[in-house]
Amino acid sequence: MFSQLFEVNTVRIFKNMIVPLLMHTAEDLEEIEEDPRESVAHIEDICDEQKSGSAKCWAARLLGDLSEIVPGFISFAVNVSLYQLVEQKVEEETLQLQGYSKIQATEVALVVLNVVSYHIKEHSKLRRAIDLTLERALPSLLYHEGQAVIIRQRAFHFCSLNLHQVFATLADGGE
Repeated sequence: MFSQLFEVNTVRIFKNMIVPLLMHTAEDLEEIEEDPRESVAHIEDICDEQKSGSAKCWAARLLGDLSEIVPGFISFAVNVSLYQLVEQKVEEETLQLQGYSKIQATEVALVVLNVVSYHIKEHSKLRRAIDLTLERALPSLLYHEGQAVIIRQRAFHFCSLNLHQVFATLADGGE
């Protein structure tokens, strides 16, 4: 019964709970400016370790759990995030991010990809889709003049995380 609640409501949970909690706050922006190292440690905790017990960490943990447990959810989360990065908008029937700014929606898409990237090792098609999309999107995310610092930070974090995963896969004999 409880598992059916999650299966039936994963899109709502993602849209109404996870996305708003993963979204950056004014404090996050201030931390990036005043203490960039702490800001990096904070996003690593959210995306990887989830040890601080913050609301963002709990949202990231729920995102990771849903990715592992609910059939098809990881594909949904990855595809919505990739679409956001490429098109800079999300269609109504997928995730209505219209209430958020372009920066907020792009940032949360990168955070979602950072979190779920730990769970896609067995999903080679998703891995390839991420690689191809980021090949197109990363130059503007990283180098576009006037790009928000938070977007650059999240994009660099994603690059670092995925660089480790790519080389770990190659070391294991994968593609």
